[in-house]
Amino acid sequence: MRQIVARLVALGLIVAAGAPAAPAASGAQGGRAQNGLTQVRGTEPTATTAQARRRPVRSRGVYRTPGYRGLRRVPRTGSAPPPPSVALSPNGWNPDVHVDAAGTAHVVWAEDLDPGGANHVNDIVRYCRLPRGAAACTNPSTLPFDPALTPSEDYAGPRILQVGDGLVILTSRYPAVREHPDGGTSDRALYAATSTDGGTTWSPPVIVGTQAASGDALVWGGAAPRITVLSDTQTGGTVAQTVVPGAYVRA
Repeated sequence: MRQIVARLVALGLIVAAGAPAAPAASGAQGGRAQNGLTQVRGTEPTATTAQARRRPVRSRGVYRTPGYRGLRRVPRTGSAPPPPSVALSPNGWNPDVHVDAAGTAHVVWAEDLDPGGANHVNDIVRYCRLPRGAAACTNPSTLPFDPALTPSEDYAGPRILQVGDGLVILTSRYPAVREHPDGGTSDRALYAATSTDGGTTWSPPVIVGTQAASGDALVWGGAAPRITVLSDTQTGGTVAQTVVPGAYVRA
């Protein structure tokens, strides 16, 4: 027993009988102060009142913090005001739009060539390049190509797609009979016009197929892109025609 007591005295855990007590530090009874902490021999340091408000409290090996009370007032939130509308045509119909990675909208629509006149059965394709926040079209002309190159009417409306870095306008025409690249003729023709400068200029439209994009048109194929044109619901079922850029396919 004496050996145990001597060992505890040597470690400073107890004070031998008759030994002088250690002087108390200023502001700390029976202990010493280090870095604002009060330590009593044989115990862990404890924080002062001011520091206790700032530091986590350890209880049974678990540290707990006062937590975050959060904001006292709910911030005002609301939807952003809608951008101003841009009038494109007084008599346009069946529009289609593609928005590129820069936020620029490329819009196409059909428009009667001569509304109410003798040539009202023919329509033309219009195109507008509308950058984000713009109040008007920025392309030189809303007429991408000569309407005489695409006679008759586009009942489905034109489509605009992005293929790689280029743009493609598709317009299907009926019922003018035209000679096709394979040497045959048909009263149904799918035309394609392309742009490689963001819609500033366009190539003359060429016949690439016979199926109208009355349902939809999409681009797929990655590095070897294809354009698939889908019909709307019709007798016999939905019809799909896949076009390879630069080639002609008859449905």
